[in-house]
Amino acid sequence: MDYTTKKQQLLAELRQYTDLRIEISEDGQDDERVLSVLEAFLEPYRKQADIASFWLAFLRDELSREEIARGLRRYHLQDETAAVVFLLYFPQGYDDAVTEILIGLSGGNDRILSLDETHLALLRLPRGVLSPEALRETASVMADTLSADAMIPVHISYDACVEELPVLPQSFRNAQLAESCGLLFSSADQIHPYHEMGLGKLVSKLSYEDCHEYLADHLGSFRFDTLDAELSTTVHAFFDAGLSIAETARSLFIHRNTLVYRLDKFEKLSGLDLRNFDDAVTAKLAMLMEVYCAK
Repeated sequence: MDYTTKKQQLLAELRQYTDLRIEISEDGQDDERVLSVLEAFLEPYRKQADIASFWLAFLRDELSREEIARGLRRYHLQDETAAVVFLLYFPQGYDDAVTEILIGLSGGNDRILSLDETHLALLRLPRGVLSPEALRETASVMADTLSADAMIPVHISYDACVEELPVLPQSFRNAQLAESCGLLFSSADQIHPYHEMGLGKLVSKLSYEDCHEYLADHLGSFRFDTLDAELSTTVHAFFDAGLSIAETARSLFIHRNTLVYRLDKFEKLSGLDLRNFDDAVTAKLAMLMEVYCAK
């Protein structure tokens, strides 16, 4: 390959990494030295791209055991390394400002990976296993900072911090499931930890046929989406208050007797008494199944 063609290829590659258009003065420049300097400039960018490609393929479970072992050796990583993946979903997409903010919040061992136009993954390799409280605090700081500095909505999902890298792909899949459940069943929240998905995680693994059968068996022709706004709000508030009549009445600013009247009305419509634990569980599952089947 001649010097001019090689130089243009290297400049184009450098522009791809940096988005900068670079021109080289040819006055008195040695061809080999110019190419050598360009290669030196590109080396760290190529290394970062290689690492990013490895982590993406690793998280997506696209590598064989041999490829994983080879990659871990290449980047000086041990199997017994703690790790956690935060999956960030931006409904409106993200830009370079978002990435810069995340870099500012990141630790030295963090890696930010672009998954698609609306998803980023932040891979953290802490020195020890992080507690659920520490993970939630980290996710909250990211969400609050992005909302304040970039003014962009974001949903952050994650699984527990793993103790060994080989199980990280499964943890990443759990984070993806947490995102799906969170957006479906609790879209008003920004943080979606996998271990807090509760019944939603269970329902999302069922077939539509199983859900329809359950609804028919326990609700007959009744459906929650036919409730008026007042009664629907009351039912949700009752669940949020842990089935406490006193707490629900306080949260809705209504008299206890008014709440009892509404619960009686719901029982007449659905055949389920939410003050009865078994009926409450049946109703909660049915509510989630309706949402799940309607997606």
